[in-house]
Amino acid sequence: MIKRSRAVSIGYKFGIGFLALAITPFHSSAHAQSADLVLCDRLAADPTDPDKPTDVKGTSDIAQSDVTTAIKFCKIASAASRRALYELGRAYAANRQLPEAISAYRKAADRGSTSAMVELGVLLATGSGVAKDQAEARKLFERAAAAGNPRGALNLAALSYDDGAPSDPVQVRALLSRAAETNSAEAQYQLGLMIADGIGGPKDDVAARALFEKAAAQGHPRALERMGAFAQSGRGGPQDSNAAKAYYERAAALGNEDAQAALKRAECRYVIKDKRGNFVANFASSRSDGRPSIFASSNIVERGFCSACGTPLTYRRIESANISVTIGSLDDPEAARPTRQFGIESELSWIGGLSALPAKRTEDWMRENGIAHIDSRQYSAQLRRAGEGIE
Repeated sequence: MIKRSRAVSIGYKFGIGFLALAITPFHSSAHAQSADLVLCDRLAADPTDPDKPTDVKGTSDIAQSDVTTAIKFCKIASAASRRALYELGRAYAANRQLPEAISAYRKAADRGSTSAMVELGVLLATGSGVAKDQAEARKLFERAAAAGNPRGALNLAALSYDDGAPSDPVQVRALLSRAAETNSAEAQYQLGLMIADGIGGPKDDVAARALFEKAAAQGHPRALERMGAFAQSGRGGPQDSNAAKAYYERAAALGNEDAQAALKRAECRYVIKDKRGNFVANFASSRSDGRPSIFASSNIVERGFCSACGTPLTYRRIESANISVTIGSLDDPEAARPTRQFGIESELSWIGGLSALPAKRTEDWMRENGIAHIDSRQYSAQLRRAGEGIE
């Protein structure tokens, strides 16, 4: 899914750009051109543009009251500056003049503006104001990424997941690794997800946690949520319930729904622990009193389930103080490795041979069935526009 910003621009933050300013031979003309560029930057500079001078703050959204003025001065300055040409495209886009914006982005991209490559790539990928062409979008993202722009790498990764086309997870992981080195929080988060799941290379919980921690330090909401989950379960590092709560609270304050749900679970007084007394998971349901619904399935057993969705949650012998919990209902099912089997008389004869059956990954199944995108509540590899906040 491709996110739109209020001003039509997209992508991620990062990179080293190349500033190329043509200098006219006449002194007075050069000064006039510089004044136009200063005004263009003041009104329309992109905070994430690698070409932007460090002393220029930039604006995520060009104010409507500034659009006409920005177009005027950026148009003049664009004759000598690819940055101004890119900013002219932003101003046109903010004024909903997509054909003019696309033309400016193409010219700026031809001059080597990696930000323009990303912007044009998103418009092509989404079919916004131009015929949809994801193959061309991919080429533009690859060019931007190869030039060191993290937004190119991140959008390339998003396109690989989003368009159902054959993707190269090894290449995407390598590009994200380069982007993460530029201290891009989004790149660090996305790379952390790939490493945590072993996509495109070895699985490494320690390395994934380190990346989430770096992104979380920059206030990335989803990285903060992941750090909460990793700290809560002790995945990739020490288990620390207090630190987990602090991460969840920061993420929740930024609107992260997974973190908000984790804090809600933490309010529940039902805490599942192992035999050594170590925390395994909180147990909660959607009912206002925090208790699961109960069904007495026999004269000796009660079974708990979620009254909102019907998911089975628990099994308990009525006279017993112990409770059995379905592994899939835990925060981190991987941490709850089974140690014994019970009730084997009802085991289906083919269970033992499951691991020997032909297997495929979800993305392969999606590609075979023409499914371009699944709106996952766990992962969010989305094309983003420049200046758009991280959710």
